[in-house]
Amino acid sequence: MGSSRNPTDGIGTSTLLRMTLNQQAHCHAPGPDVENLCGGCTECCTTQAVVEIGKPRFTKCAYDDGKGCSHYESRPEGCRQYTCAFIAPGYRDLFHMRSEDRPDKLGLVLYPVLDKKLGPMVIITVSRPGADEAYWGQKLINRLAKKHLVLLVKDEKTSRFVRP
Repeated sequence: MGSSRNPTDGIGTSTLLRMTLNQQAHCHAPGPDVENLCGGCTECCTTQAVVEIGKPRFTKCAYDDGKGCSHYESRPEGCRQYTCAFIAPGYRDLFHMRSEDRPDKLGLVLYPVLDKKLGPMVIITVSRPGADEAYWGQKLINRLAKKHLVLLVKDEKTSRFVRP
């Protein structure tokens, strides 16, 4: 009987996350020929700041046409470099995310970060008020907090670390 050993067996989640982050695996690679993998989700277009176009956090982007980014092929560098944990290679599996955990469905946007002082962590931004307190939001947050340092950002003024 052949072995079905997972290649990540024996590697701690923190180490695996650090390895994945070090690969600089972004959800979008530069270039006009890149396929938009977001599937119509535009949650990060509201929650994230985009310095190049002067868009603050928690403000809908002018390029969001309701179906996606109307300037996707020429989007700013800040958008190109954003890493969405739901679609970036490796993160969805690492975080055990379901298809229902897509940011526009769940109301939570996950951004993996390698902090120089704190190490690997996950920043979860609430894109829909109350999503972090709903059943599936709580399940995802608690699951991640068991293995990772999690920073929950509710709005511009409210954030907290989540402990298991």
